[in-house]
Order: sequence, then C-alpha cells, then structure tokens
Amino acid sequence: MSVAIDAFFDEKRDGYWRSGACLVGEEIWFESESMPLVSSGEALGCAALIPVLLQGLEMRISEPVCAEWKENVTQLTQLLGEAWGCTTKLPISVETTPRVATEGRLRGQFFSGGVDSFYELITAERAPDALICLHGFDMDLGEAVKYERLQETVREICAERKLESVFLRTNIRENSTIAGISWDDAHGGVLAAIGHLLSTKFHSVVIPPSWGQSSWRSLWGSHWKIDPLWSSSLLKVMHGDASATRMERIRRISTEPTVQRDLRVCWSEQARHGNCSSCSKCVRTMAVLHDCGQLENFTAFDSSIPIWDRIDQLPFVAATVTYDELIEKGVEPKLEKAIRRLIKRSHGVALRAEYALAHNRDLVEANEQLEKELRSLQQTIGEMSNTRVWKAGKVLRLVRGLLNASKQ
Repeated sequence: MSVAIDAFFDEKRDGYWRSGACLVGEEIWFESESMPLVSSGEALGCAALIPVLLQGLEMRISEPVCAEWKENVTQLTQLLGEAWGCTTKLPISVETTPRVATEGRLRGQFFSGGVDSFYELITAERAPDALICLHGFDMDLGEAVKYERLQETVREICAERKLESVFLRTNIRENSTIAGISWDDAHGGVLAAIGHLLSTKFHSVVIPPSWGQSSWRSLWGSHWKIDPLWSSSLLKVMHGDASATRMERIRRISTEPTVQRDLRVCWSEQARHGNCSSCSKCVRTMAVLHDCGQLENFTAFDSSIPIWDRIDQLPFVAATVTYDELIEKGVEPKLEKAIRRLIKRSHGVALRAEYALAHNRDLVEANEQLEKELRSLQQTIGEMSNTRVWKAGKVLRLVRGLLNASKQ
C-alpha cells in the first residue's frame, strides 16, 4: 500500500507561524509563536519514515528533498531493516533538489525537563544557543497546566544561561499513520522533523541521549546510531553524549539547584504540576537520588514516604536496568531488599505474560484451524448442493415434512 505526503503549507495566523502537510489525507500541523517554521519534504519525511517502514507501507513525498538527506535515510532504512527485520529498501518515492545553507544560524537542544535533557544541558562540551520545547509530544495538547509549568521552567533556565527559548505545538500524535506504531519507535523522527522545520534559524539540533551506549536496549526511535542519519545539507541532527548510564546521569545532575527544583520525569495524569512521586519513572529516579544522598533536597518530589515503601508499592517495572545497577553498586539493606522484591515481582510478571502470550497464540492457531475447517465444510456443502443427489434429497425432505405435518 502506498501513502502520500502532500498539500504542504506555511502560513502565519493569529500571531503564530504554522506549517505542515497532509499524510494520508490527515493534516499534520506544527506551530510556533516565537520562531518561523518552513515545511519541507525532509521534515515530514523524517516524521513518517519509521511508521511507514514498520507498517510495510510505501510513501510518496510531493515536495523535493536534498540528495544528502535521501542518501542518509537510505542508510537508515538499511540499518533499521537489519535490526528490526523489516525491509532494507527505502520505501520513499521523492525527487531531489539542491539546498543552500545560510550563515548565522543557531545550535538548538530539545528540552523536556527530564534527566536526559538536564544532563545534556549541564555536561555538553558546547552549550546550545536555544532550548526547544514541545507541546503534543510527550504531553497531550489538553494538558495545558502542566505545559505552562514547563514553559515557566524553560524560560527561567534560558534567562539564567542567556539562551533563547523556542516553544512549539503539534498534533502529530493524532495522525493515524504515526499512531499506528509505538511512540517509542516514532518519537526520534518527529524530533528530527521539528529540527528541519526550524532549519532557517538552526544549523544543528541536539536530541538528548536516551539509553546508554552500554545498555541492553536495542535500536529504538532515538538512538546514537539513528539520529545523525536524519541530517541534511541544511541541518545536522545530533544525539547527545550517551556514554553514561541513566543512574550515572542522575547522580551527575543531582546537586544542581535548578534540577532539584524543576526536574520533570513523570508522565502520569495524576501529576498536573510536576511529578507524582509514585509511578515507576518517579520512583526509579528517587531511588538513585536517595542513594546519593540528595533526595531530601529535591522539592520536585514528595520524599515524605520512605523510598523502600515507594518501591514496594510498585506492582512491577518493565525494565530493571537501573535497579540492577544499584544492587551491583551496593546500597543500604532496606533499599536493597525492596529492590530485590521489585525485581522478583517484575520477572514474575514477565514470565506470566510470556506464558499468557504463548497460550493465547495456541488458542488463536486453534481458532484459525477451526475457521479453515468450517470454510472447507461450507465449500463442500455448496458443491454438493448443485448435485442431483442433493437436489433429490431436498425434494424427499420436503415430502417427508409435508407427510409429518398431515399426521399432526
């Protein structure tokens, strides 16, 4: 199946720059009050490539792209195809055109207020000129209060560090093609897309690191191997320093007053203004902060409940990497016991899920076999209904029915 990105647009409406295009007839828009946006084949192509790739689709882009971008995403498709078992052939049909870069542009860094964002900002060898903050990315458009708090934080940080701030909104997560895959896999391409939309003002954008280079985690949406391959002749897309683990990053930023006040790791809807202090992401971060003696200094979290009780309240966690690192490092006995109980629960859940999946697969296969046999039986009956024996039998059954009725 082939899909199209077309109907590109750029406009200024009610004080906002607004750009986008249609993907499968559904409008995707991005808007900014503080900086102009310019739609391009590269931008929308970045956003849609991985969803198209993972859903086995092909894509036509009506606007041209630069040759360097097309060559890079061809390499990216090869990389992802080999890692994920999908096609290694670029599923994009698009013309190329020369692009001319302009001087005097900026270096931007995406910023969400989380551990990775703060770590990149604090430790980068070269500071960014601006922080780029998104609404509609990891925070729903309806979460206005939470986003306004994040905006306040970003403005304060930019004022302290003499940086520019850029705020954008987008509806991209509402698009059915983008939503057709996990956001974990789609989000990196969307960040790169926003960088390209801003390429008249930025020569490069930095995506803060996700999983560390030594992590067990395989390729996913944002990765140190993937992100640079979103680059073009106009824009360099970079992945932040991924040499440190999550635990090491938390420890590194834990003494920063701004981080202690404004760190935001929570996605829970319960946390309208900051962190809920009870979800798996909050508790994981708090466990590391407790271990390095800084949790009490974090007004961003509620530390009134002992961390081992917080851990015991978690039913399970999807990944135990950080907890494994804490055990390996050595922690106080109460914390260690709580962590070991959590790891045991989490492994048990994983095993039960694996069993349920296998059992469900058996049921699905049995159901498919039954449906196949029913279709075969229906076909046999259909073929028999056209035979003389069947038609004669139909007459005899009709006569027998009439005789039985007359006896009554």
